[in-house]
Amino acid sequence: MTRKKILWLCSWYPNRADPFDGDFIQRHARAASLFNDIHVIRLVADASLHPGKIEFQKQESKGLIEQMVYLGKGKSLAGRYLFYRRWNRVFKEVIKAYLADQGVPSVVHVHVPYPAGRLALWLKQTYGVPFVVTEHWTIYQPGSEIAYSRQPARMRSLITRIMRETALFLPVSRDLAEQVNRLVLPVPATPIPNVVDTNHFCFQVTDHVKRTKFRYIHVSGMNAQKNPEGLLRAFAAAWQEDPELELWMLGNRDQRLVVFASGLDLPAGVILFGGEVSYGDVAMRMRECDALVLFSQVENAPCVISEALCCGLPVIATRTGGIPEMLNGSNGVLVEPGDETAMKTALLDLKKTYNRYNRAIIASHASSIYNYETVGKELSVQYNQVVLQG
Repeated sequence: MTRKKILWLCSWYPNRADPFDGDFIQRHARAASLFNDIHVIRLVADASLHPGKIEFQKQESKGLIEQMVYLGKGKSLAGRYLFYRRWNRVFKEVIKAYLADQGVPSVVHVHVPYPAGRLALWLKQTYGVPFVVTEHWTIYQPGSEIAYSRQPARMRSLITRIMRETALFLPVSRDLAEQVNRLVLPVPATPIPNVVDTNHFCFQVTDHVKRTKFRYIHVSGMNAQKNPEGLLRAFAAAWQEDPELELWMLGNRDQRLVVFASGLDLPAGVILFGGEVSYGDVAMRMRECDALVLFSQVENAPCVISEALCCGLPVIATRTGGIPEMLNGSNGVLVEPGDETAMKTALLDLKKTYNRYNRAIIASHASSIYNYETVGKELSVQYNQVVLQG
């Protein structure tokens, strides 16, 4: 396949202010860059800069240019208003500079339509460049605390315009496609999953060892959506019946949760909080565990599940969003969101039936789906389809 120039306009993307902001989008970009020349532009609000000041940061690797634009944002109401007026103008100027240097791209790829999709509409209207959309946001999920229906009318109107004009919709799960079709408007969709770096997240025979304790791992930012308190309560109840369990909580080390866990009447060391670690370290920690557990209230298609599966870990997670598309009887267990009794039972039962899970097969199957080359090739197929459609 001939490499094409693809311009990515991203509402989220890792940057100096937040290195984890849309890190899954960055992995998509790396996958896409295997087959096409990808240029990412992300405009970041930076409160540390004087209002209106602009700073640029660019990183280049084979097939991938990541361009971060930092725009100073005032904290006052007037400062915020001026920022949003400047945002559109600065973003256009950066895109015009790209066009002058690189020429018109074959396709524009929008990641998270609000607000970056506004520029894709402008590019289509002004230069006739078609665009595709990938969505990652949980606002469309039933029960979301930031539900789409409660978003400002202007935002919902813009998302509707973007989805109406997109050449293709490439959500990360079938469920997300259905939710967008239900809440926004019907639009044909081709789900393309999140990407896993299988150089890090992989299974090795030496990982499959007999441990003195059966070790669960939970990886998340531990916000309310992930329901960490509910998980801790369910785990404590399970431990009372089987003291051979332990739980690693990896991610944002919220002192409030540490205090909460200390009140569960468990011996020291049964629950360990690891704090934030690097992407590679997450893989290393996963491979030191027996299973992943996630007790989210709402989700789309959590990267942590695909990462765990690529390590060969069976997964306990909630029946929400795209998770049922990722798990089945051969690689995990589904429970209802918020059902702590069901979670407790699942924690106990998975340990008892652990021998029926073949970690090597779990890892092999997951790696064939979520690896860079497979996802990058599928993205390239979709780009080619858009170009052929004209």
